[in-house]
Amino acid sequence: MTTLTGKPLAKEYFSYIIPSIAAQLIFTTYSMVDSIFVARGVSATALAAVNISSPFLAALFAISITSAVGTSTVVARLKGEGNDEGAASFFSMNLVALSIFSIIFTVAVFVFMNPLCDLLGATEHTKPYIVQYIGTITPFAIFFIVSYNFEILLATDGFPAKATKIVTLGVVANCILDYLFIFVFKWGVIGAAVATSISQVLVVGIYLIHFLGPKGTIKFRKFKMDLKAVVGSLYRGLPSGVMEISPGLITFILVHFIGRNLGEEGLVSFSSMAYVAGVLIIAIVGIGQGTQPLISFYNGRRDQKTINRLFRYEIISAAIIEAVVYGLICLMAKPIAGIFLSTSAPELIGYTASTMKLYLTFCILDAFVIIIATYFTALEKPMPGVIVAGLRCTVILYISAIIVTKLFGPEGVWLAMTLTEIISLTLAVSMYIASRRRTKEVD
Repeated sequence: MTTLTGKPLAKEYFSYIIPSIAAQLIFTTYSMVDSIFVARGVSATALAAVNISSPFLAALFAISITSAVGTSTVVARLKGEGNDEGAASFFSMNLVALSIFSIIFTVAVFVFMNPLCDLLGATEHTKPYIVQYIGTITPFAIFFIVSYNFEILLATDGFPAKATKIVTLGVVANCILDYLFIFVFKWGVIGAAVATSISQVLVVGIYLIHFLGPKGTIKFRKFKMDLKAVVGSLYRGLPSGVMEISPGLITFILVHFIGRNLGEEGLVSFSSMAYVAGVLIIAIVGIGQGTQPLISFYNGRRDQKTINRLFRYEIISAAIIEAVVYGLICLMAKPIAGIFLSTSAPELIGYTASTMKLYLTFCILDAFVIIIATYFTALEKPMPGVIVAGLRCTVILYISAIIVTKLFGPEGVWLAMTLTEIISLTLAVSMYIASRRRTKEVD
């Protein structure tokens, strides 16, 4: 069998998922780095505000990845069919459409800033910080959206390791600028937002050098705008977009439940847990997105046997990563909590460490849910993934939070995600089995 890169399939698989996981984890550290610097250089209240703002950043990344994954599935399939020129034209069209949307998004955020902050769960003490943070990032929204789009498509172009290097450079720049703006210039939360925004401008410039240079196969080409094709691309990428925004949506829902049941101290404690959980989720999303160009490519070749092998690789890899990382978190829960809450009372750090172990039990199950959802996306069958991913971080979570708080009291809220994953996994497996049966019937 001739593979996409000419390597054995297992080696090809790891050459794609390792850079993808690294890029996802590194990219996620943008908001985490802001949180660490804000916690140490501003206050615990400011940390809670940055955490409450995280769904906004997640929305920016989700818009980008919805477009990027939708574009990538089509581009990879066209490349698998040998139509490189069509792939380049499709890439160019979707990038222009995404840029136009970014401008509209920016204007809408400024118009509805106060209602947005209230919707996110701002309190009297956190709202001023949230307005500063979001208001500073919003003018740079187009760079956040386009940079993530470029990262995914650079991997599709055959350069997954290069994408990781560029994202790493952006995070290093963010750390340096965070220190400069928060500790030296004393700009507070605004400094964190400026640092993150400038780092995004930097990486977009570097990505453009690749796509405008001689090495890449995906180039900017003339195209005829096809709104139907653009909408279809967004539809294909919607499951990945929902998965990308899921940590933000989960935070959004749990912030309201935790605030109502455990108060502002509970929100501060949840801040560190939310970021750690986000890292675990994003690591598995990295596996799904890293494998997606390969599955889409072999889908273009109608090679179901290879697709099935790749899916098995994904499930095994995801299960091992989640089990190992969760075990490490249980061993190091207190030091991890201390990273975010170093200036807080020791009692709060101890409480956060103990509840973190309980809250993060959901990570043992979420790997399978995420892999199944992204599998459907790669095959350009987005609806099952949309249903699973969308219900998981909205309706199912909301209902689960109500159930566990009724059964176990206020502290039961830390079990909400575990119940959510049990229900979501049952739904995802059912859809996967039904899909495989239909595939066998067609064969």
